[in-house]
Amino acid sequence: MQTEIIATSARNTKPSKLPEYWIVDPIVKQITVLTLVSGLYEEAVFAGDDAIASAMLSELGQESPLTARQVLQVGTSK
Repeated sequence: MQTEIIATSARNTKPSKLPEYWIVDPIVKQITVLTLVSGLYEEAVFAGDDAIASAMLSELGQESPLTARQVLQVGTSK
C-alpha cells in the first residue's frame, strides 16, 4: 500500500500501475482511495466516520472498519 500526504500540487500526480493508492489530505480532512480498474483509476472519497472501502485493507486482513477520522488522527495530538 502506498500512502501520500499531499502538497498543494501533488493531487495532479498519479503513480503508474499501482493497484491502489491513497491520498490523505489533512487540510480538507478526507482520504481519497484510487483503485486501478481496467487501466484507469476509480476514485472514492471518505471523510469523518466514513468506513474506508479498500481491497488492500481486506487483503491485509483488516477485520474491523477503518474510518477516515482514524487515519487522519494518526500522528496528531489529541
